[in-house]
Amino acid sequence: MKRLLLLLFIFISFIGNAEALTFVGGKELKIPPNAYAYGSGWLCNSGYTKTGNKCTKKAAEQQESYVYEGKLPECKSYSTYRHNCFGNKAHLNGDKYVGEWKDNTSNGQGIYTWADGRKYVGEWKDGKKHGQGTGTSPDGTKYVGELKDGNFHGQGTYTFADGDKYVGEWKDGKYNGQGTYTNANGSIKKGIWENGKFLYANNEEPKKAIEHQESYVSNLPNCKRRTFWRHNCFGTYKNRNGAKYIGEWKNNKRHGQGTLDLTSSGGIKYVGEWKYDNWHGQGIYTWANGKIQKGIFENGKFLYANNVEPKKKTIYIPPNAYASGSGWLCNKGYTKSGNYCLKEKQKIPPNAYVSGEGWLCNPGYTINVSGDRCYKKKQKIPPNAYASGSGWLCNSGYKKAGNKCVIDQEKLYSASSGSGFAVTSDGYVVTNYHVIKGCTDVKIHDKGRIVKATIVTYDPNNDIALLKGNFIPRKFYPLSTKTPGLLTEIWVAGHPFGKKISSSIKVTKGIVSSLSGLGNNFSNFQIDAAIQPGNSGGPIMNNKGNVVGVAVHKLNREKMIEKFGHTPELVNFGVKASVVRNIMDSESINLPTPYKEAKPQAELGKLITDGTYYLSCWMTIGQIEKMQEKKVMFSNFK
Repeated sequence: MKRLLLLLFIFISFIGNAEALTFVGGKELKIPPNAYAYGSGWLCNSGYTKTGNKCTKKAAEQQESYVYEGKLPECKSYSTYRHNCFGNKAHLNGDKYVGEWKDNTSNGQGIYTWADGRKYVGEWKDGKKHGQGTGTSPDGTKYVGELKDGNFHGQGTYTFADGDKYVGEWKDGKYNGQGTYTNANGSIKKGIWENGKFLYANNEEPKKAIEHQESYVSNLPNCKRRTFWRHNCFGTYKNRNGAKYIGEWKNNKRHGQGTLDLTSSGGIKYVGEWKYDNWHGQGIYTWANGKIQKGIFENGKFLYANNVEPKKKTIYIPPNAYASGSGWLCNKGYTKSGNYCLKEKQKIPPNAYVSGEGWLCNPGYTINVSGDRCYKKKQKIPPNAYASGSGWLCNSGYKKAGNKCVIDQEKLYSASSGSGFAVTSDGYVVTNYHVIKGCTDVKIHDKGRIVKATIVTYDPNNDIALLKGNFIPRKFYPLSTKTPGLLTEIWVAGHPFGKKISSSIKVTKGIVSSLSGLGNNFSNFQIDAAIQPGNSGGPIMNNKGNVVGVAVHKLNREKMIEKFGHTPELVNFGVKASVVRNIMDSESINLPTPYKEAKPQAELGKLITDGTYYLSCWMTIGQIEKMQEKKVMFSNFK
């Protein structure tokens, strides 16, 4: 009955909000709320993460949209510098980070998702995975535990895709300390590990296994017979010259405990530890003449015998100190402070560090007149720069030149955007000339793919440009051979306002309202379907899925009010498909045959989604500052 009451008391202690007390190795251990005892310490319950000496609730890891419960404000969407805020960043390669920021690096709680499906959920420090976290891969690989500077460090569990599992201590990304490795076939190695290598079982003293090499029993499974590839197994190899190896293998190399016997041909014999085909660790080497070397080997070379201590390392003894044992002590009247000896009663002020027998101020600080403290230097931050640590850095688009920031004329930025559409199966794309005019680079964005485009040719008078990308379009548009008539129903597709509203394709519907453009321009026609900045270069198609024109511009609202006193409504223009066909013919490009029958709206939607692209124009800061607003091109720097 007493045992039942005791278990009930422990259970209530764990589910309550008060700290629980337990004893480990005779020592009292405080367990914070939402945690449980583990080994010589404690771990947080599921759904919580370790923060100092307490457990805080994790953000919803499994939700696609990150639910943030912290106290930081949302990062400003118009700023490229993120500090003490919560926000997300999508990379061009498809990677994405959602979480907390400090000094423009991931700091605090956050989720990083790679384009290939890998994912990390947990704590960050200075842009590296640091603290409690969980990492997963599409192949089933998973790590749950502690990390430091981007490496597994501390307590953690790693589950391999093939079913193997390691539970225990880590250091710098390797098994290190107490741990258990369970193979998918059920075999287990439980004991002490060092730098990813199993040393000995819990019930075995280190270095004793070497004395029993001839009868060594491995924890690894037997290697498969009739195979030339041996990995993580125990097996025998014998060649025609009589050489024989019995022991453990890894990546088809002798690795672990093993015996190499060449005595049948008058050669040597080695019994001991191996590392990738080299004698490495504790071992016994018997020469053909009977001479024996017993001790420590490294990379195939004998270092020293068991009864001989390795050469002692030279230690640094600072001023006002003397050697003592394997280290040093300070002289009388001095006290140890780090790697130095300071005079007793000497104090190191804030923002200073020990140097020789005294101290110096940290970078960014200077000593005061009285010489007993450090104060922060006043620093002048030049234009187009911001304070960072003890100094300053230049804003995005600028670089440091002495004590000032100048425009980085070489770095490219996404300055503006437009739309385009595929017209062949081998990557030819049509857009407006003003969309690509002045661009150093033009990129085609296709559902996560980013393809650098080559400008094949262009017609400034009719505002048409032909691009070529090294990709295979999912869909492409035939060009109509007929001029659209009045009242013909049309659809306009593109990316109005770039990606400011959303990255999805947008479609408007209307009719052909005139067969000519401004000033009786018969290479253009007028439509009442709405177009916006960013629609430039997008397709205008009929109900058969054939392109009848290219969206080009709309009436200037301010000029129409100034000239006529009225706001223009639904007066937009496109370049006729016949102009595009002429350009394609001039480049001897074969065009697909136009569709003859009307298509269901579902098929039209699929054609629009897979055959229409977001185009980005990349320029230097100098080019951007000179850039003028052109027709309906959408600028990212307005």
